[in-house]
Amino acid sequence: NVLGVLDFPGYQDNTTNRFEELIINYLSEKLHNVIVDQVIRRPQVNFIRDKLEWETVPCSTNKAACEVIDQPYKGILSIADECSRDIGFIDDRMLKIALDQKLGDSTVAYKGTTTPTFTITHFGGQIKYELDGFVAKNADKWHKEFALLTQMTELPQLTAILIHRQLERGTGRVYASMDESKILEFLNDIQSGMDVRNRAKFLESHSFQNTISQRMRRTFGQVVNQLAFRDTRFIWCLLPNDVNKPGSFNWATIERQIKQFSLLNYTLTRQRGFCMNWSYSDFMQRYKCLSVYTWPNYRAGSTSDGVRIILHGNGVLEDCEFGEQNVYIRSRQTVFILEESRNQLMPHILQFLQKMWRGVIARRRFKLMFYVYKIIKQFKTYKCRSYILSVSKLFKGVREMEDFGKSIEWPPPPWALYKFGEKMKKIYYRWRMYAVLNSISIEKHWMVKLKIHCLDLLKGKRRELGLMRSWDGDYLASPREHQEHSNYLSLTSRLMAQQQDGGSQHFILFSGFVKKINKQGKTTSRAMLITNKFIYKLDQKHDFKEMKSHTTSDIVGLGFTPNEDQLMVFHMKGGTDIVLCLYNGRMENRVAELAAILNQHWLYTVGTELKLTILDEVKYVVNQKPHKVSVEPTNKSRPEFKRDGSDWILCWPK
Repeated sequence: NVLGVLDFPGYQDNTTNRFEELIINYLSEKLHNVIVDQVIRRPQVNFIRDKLEWETVPCSTNKAACEVIDQPYKGILSIADECSRDIGFIDDRMLKIALDQKLGDSTVAYKGTTTPTFTITHFGGQIKYELDGFVAKNADKWHKEFALLTQMTELPQLTAILIHRQLERGTGRVYASMDESKILEFLNDIQSGMDVRNRAKFLESHSFQNTISQRMRRTFGQVVNQLAFRDTRFIWCLLPNDVNKPGSFNWATIERQIKQFSLLNYTLTRQRGFCMNWSYSDFMQRYKCLSVYTWPNYRAGSTSDGVRIILHGNGVLEDCEFGEQNVYIRSRQTVFILEESRNQLMPHILQFLQKMWRGVIARRRFKLMFYVYKIIKQFKTYKCRSYILSVSKLFKGVREMEDFGKSIEWPPPPWALYKFGEKMKKIYYRWRMYAVLNSISIEKHWMVKLKIHCLDLLKGKRRELGLMRSWDGDYLASPREHQEHSNYLSLTSRLMAQQQDGGSQHFILFSGFVKKINKQGKTTSRAMLITNKFIYKLDQKHDFKEMKSHTTSDIVGLGFTPNEDQLMVFHMKGGTDIVLCLYNGRMENRVAELAAILNQHWLYTVGTELKLTILDEVKYVVNQKPHKVSVEPTNKSRPEFKRDGSDWILCWPK
């Protein structure tokens, strides 16, 4: 939005009027025609075109005076331009002769005299002009040699000044019609001493210089074009007197200016006409919020019908006239009423628009987030599918492998599918456990459960657990353990039959050969049989003769070392523990198996676990006296106990 102010000095009627006053009065004449056209004539043309009842207000233009001044080939300025371009000596007297010949008495606006003067009838009155200096002032001579010297100087400041002067006066066009070779040729001729007459003839053949009148008409033409496309307002300043004296009003002077500026016709046009007019579409677009029948969009009829509804709803219909394309408002009070009503509704409308716009933004964001999450979901699905396919390809054929894919390294899952990857591993581990169990006979499932219990009990506490071999428990019943297994079987049958009391079940937990330390501090080789009720010591040299027995329920704990030896201490009730060492011909480590069997039995019968003591030096009690037993390696093939004061040392083969 730009506000432009254009100030014109008005008419100049001095004692002596020359070329300068003619130019000023010519511009004022043209501006007066623009004002009359926009203020008086054009509104009336619009009223008539819209077929309104209108009484025409006369408007006078001084077209004749403008034509006398600027008419092509016959106007005063055109004749002055021709005289300014003629080569040779042309003075004001010759200009007076040319004006009288071309204008003469052919127009009422121009009046010639016998003296070098002429009179023009402007809309402000007749003004007499003298021709003194007309041709020279209009020509505004600028030596054309300077235009060529700008090509020769090496001073950039001087070049800029001269080129600016050329372009301002129009002489810069000398280079537009000359190619570079001709310019260089001309400059060389100047340096070699070209005659001034030939130089002037060359320049005149290639360019024409703009005159003052040409530049003024071109500039004012641009101003008029700008005013034609702008919403213009005019302010008339009236002189109260002719002597420039404050506080003095000459009514004759004021009346003369009112007639000159056609202010009476302008006032009459405003009184008969309208203060404002709108096209129906623009009026509807601005004021449709003033009626519930037209808001937000009116579709019940034509736009003019909607405008009538708005005006009738606000009680100002009588103050308006309707044309074919526009609606006309007579008084400004009507405009104020409409604007005030609109200003009252604008906060609610803006609030409504803000709410709707926020809704639009929210819906756009919702759609954006919806598609974002949809893309994320699809991407996760793609990554999950890719991960599943890679795992499926990697574990293809594991059913036929010996370890069922245990040696295969799992691919790392994507970060977003970490939990899913862990679940897949759990699924695989359950399947592998199921596959391993299916490969084992049902009769040996108890062994698998016992090994799992042993792993939970002793993992990380003892080096050798013996998980890779078969656990039999009752080893003395196996012919691979010794040759007299038949005697052992007959003994166990008799013992089991004797202990069947009250229908309670009697079964074997563990059996094997041991070396033990008795109460007297001697080491002996024995066979040991552990049932769910008793612990039997058997003499393998006398057909497994039953010796002394202890109740299994008297065991309160077990002690052994974390190494690969098979030392074991049974902590018993009564203050006397059993110290022994398991051994067999196949050198199988059975300490972990025995500990797991007894601990599992205690869980089933008592509901608690046995107390396990796993140390390099195992403490025990004999006759309420504390002792300890340790282990050291030896090169012998069989384990042996040896004394160490009141304590014992188990020599275990390397």
